Amino acid sequence: MRMLPPGKNDWMGQCAAGGQAALDMTGQFVLPHSFFLKMFDARHRALLECPFHSQPAIQVRILISPACVNLCWLTSNDFRYNSFCACASQVELDVLTGEFTVLSSNIVFDCGFSLNPLIDLGQIHGGFTMGLGLLTSENITYDPANGRCTSATTWEYKPPQSLDIPVKFDVEMLPSHGNPVGVLSSKATGEPPLACASSPFLALHAAIAAARLDAGLQGWFTLPAPATVDTILQLCGTTPDQLTLS
Repeated sequence: MRMLPPGKNDWMGQCAAGGQAALDMTGQFVLPHSFFLKMFDARHRALLECPFHSQPAIQVRILISPACVNLCWLTSNDFRYNSFCACASQVELDVLTGEFTVLSSNIVFDCGFSLNPLIDLGQIHGGFTMGLGLLTSENITYDPANGRCTSATTWEYKPPQSLDIPVKFDVEMLPSHGNPVGVLSSKATGEPPLACASSPFLALHAAIAAARLDAGLQGWFTLPAPATVDTILQLCGTTPDQLTLS
């Protein structure tokens, strides 16, 4: 995306909001200078036309009402497309310790016409890794006596590290005809890849289910998120006699 510098015939608008919608709106907000001249009165127009180094900071705010969005179908003009992705993962689980390794994750992602494939690739990797931490290691705990957070340091709070990412991590950007309502036919790659992290989480669920069958445990079980090492160990049905060396 090319943003023309102030002083030309274009003016870049910015928006501050949460989520990928803000990024799309920012990209869409590269508006002609005449747009702003219509919005402001003579005093504001004089500010816009003053020399670059003396121009004040000017903001244009756009508010999106949650009432615009139907929970079943996205009908608002502010939410105009879906980002699609698929992920397959393989994990290896140590039932004696609860430790696991994500052996591989393969992602296919539809990002429309990528504006910069290397940046999109980094966004997909980063979003997936954030989701992996959310679903497996980043557990927030509180002291029930006073409500104080007891996982406020890296000794207790565990974001993903280099050895936590998949050993084999492949990403393919799906060939696409482009997104007609996106910025230069692109699609968001900032937040949607986070959903792909459900793949190793569900692979963990399947591995725990197999371990439970070996331990003689049957029936439904719930794997809470984040699936921490201690939680996994308890669900596997590991007993103290299995930890004895003969």
